[in-house]
Amino acid sequence: MCAYTISILLYTCEINFLSLQCISIILLLTVIGYIIYHVYRSKKRKEHKRNTLALRFFNSIEIERKQLANYLHDSIGQDLLIIKNRVLLGLQSKRKKEMIEQFNEISETVTHALEKTRELSYTLYPYQIDRLGLTKALESLINRSFYGTSIKINRTITVDEKKIPYNYSIQIYRILQETIQNILRHARATEVSVTVDISGNVLFIVITDNGVGICSNISPSEIQNGGLGIPILQERVRVLGGSISISSEQYRGTSIRIEIPLIE
Repeated sequence: MCAYTISILLYTCEINFLSLQCISIILLLTVIGYIIYHVYRSKKRKEHKRNTLALRFFNSIEIERKQLANYLHDSIGQDLLIIKNRVLLGLQSKRKKEMIEQFNEISETVTHALEKTRELSYTLYPYQIDRLGLTKALESLINRSFYGTSIKINRTITVDEKKIPYNYSIQIYRILQETIQNILRHARATEVSVTVDISGNVLFIVITDNGVGICSNISPSEIQNGGLGIPILQERVRVLGGSISISSEQYRGTSIRIEIPLIE
């Protein structure tokens, strides 16, 4: 009887042991399945975010092209049309005084068109980077951007351009340009501080303003979805292997700090 009881107990223990093994295997498979699903979902989210950003970037290019086309048509195109009409009037006039007046108007219109062409050319590519270097190009960008505004500018640009790879220069320029445009469009600031400096092998860009702050004129969802051009700015920094931090308080301004490692 004892032997029979012992065998029953052993059999029961064996079943319980097998049950525990089955439960352990099921739990392990569940955990593995959850991890695989989580990794898959995370990958999909990253791909979606990357695709969304790429689409937004391409759309921004198309918007810029549309603005460029409108500018050429409405501004320079109109100037050329005026020149054509003035030439025709001058040729048709039989009085020397009227001819001189028409050709003076033509001269002024041509000068105006040349100025706008130079402005457009500079916007498309800052030639000063090649001719005068990055420092002068950045200083010119600041001067041109805030010219005609009442915003007080504090600037400190001290960079050793020998440490900056040539293909980094245009991206650094665009980063500062994008940030300044955001300030002019949205911040309603009266004072802006721009610092560009190199410490060791890291380039620092720090831009602060005393404006209304990001949160007061744009929602967090709009920031996430591309408001103020922040995703494009973040992508430019990321491409250079850098980091960006943005801090903002309502009606107390915004501070953007960018760090870009330089490759010797």
